[in-house]
Amino acid sequence: FSTWPSAAGKKRLADWLNKKFGIAEIKTKAVWEEGKELKDEFGDKIREELEKIKKQKVDELEAAAKKKKGMEVHPELVVPRFTPEMLYKTYTRKLSEKAYQNKGYILDGYPKENNDACNIFLELPPVNPDDEEQKIDYEACKAKSYIPNKVILITAADETLLARVNAKPEEEKKGTHYDKEGMERRMKEYKDRNDESQDMVPLVQFFEKRGISILTLKAEDPEEQQKKLVEEYLEKEGKLGVLSDEVKVETEEIQRAEKVEDKKDIKKEADMDIKSGGDISAPEKAFDKAKEKERELLESRSQHMRKYLMDKVCLLYTSD
Repeated sequence: FSTWPSAAGKKRLADWLNKKFGIAEIKTKAVWEEGKELKDEFGDKIREELEKIKKQKVDELEAAAKKKKGMEVHPELVVPRFTPEMLYKTYTRKLSEKAYQNKGYILDGYPKENNDACNIFLELPPVNPDDEEQKIDYEACKAKSYIPNKVILITAADETLLARVNAKPEEEKKGTHYDKEGMERRMKEYKDRNDESQDMVPLVQFFEKRGISILTLKAEDPEEQQKKLVEEYLEKEGKLGVLSDEVKVETEEIQRAEKVEDKKDIKKEADMDIKSGGDISAPEKAFDKAKEKERELLESRSQHMRKYLMDKVCLLYTSD
């Protein structure tokens, strides 16, 4: 998942991975927007929860305005943010989509801490509402199928990040956190979230404990050198997008076996459609329907093979 905080080079690297290998980027802001627009029960719950959050925030502002002379409240300008629980559910839904299961993904800016990763990437036991002190043994929890199997850790000195922010054009920094105060705040937040002395589990340990391969890059190193290391790391077990000989043989054997069974089912269904159709175009309609079913079968049964096409990629940031 993408680097955090800003200026370590995560966006540049993520964009390059997307263009070179066709790995999709998933950005938190896009996940928010998509979650709010979903036209189903899940989307309805998201919108209902956001409305409650907005009302609570407006009520707080109006209460403060009564005590502070001249303060005005504009409810239409209040934008509610997703709670951690809402983000967990939305990301879980997003990463479970077939496209990301097959071709992998790049997470941009999330998760930010170990607890986020546990809630997104692990199969957690049901929450017991009657047990306020319920404890979860995360080490015993099984990882979900979409957990990343590649992690890129970008390290950077505070001075490097601040220098990069200072070098940005003023118009690019306007209205953002790209200033000394904003960057120092974000760097402190990151360090606090990963401070073992405060009983916090560093995010990188989540992946290390699960035996996930990690590549460490230095933000100060030349861009081309970083790209070369990343490409070698990702393609260590073979070119991305190219099946190995062993997988090719397995794929061909499975396809041959499935083709025989599928054709039996398709012919049987086509014969039934012809018998029930009663008009001269029935054979053609039955054939079209059978071909459509054949495509659906190929789609559903080839997922496990297509997972070899692309490794999942995860970018991580830390400061020295």
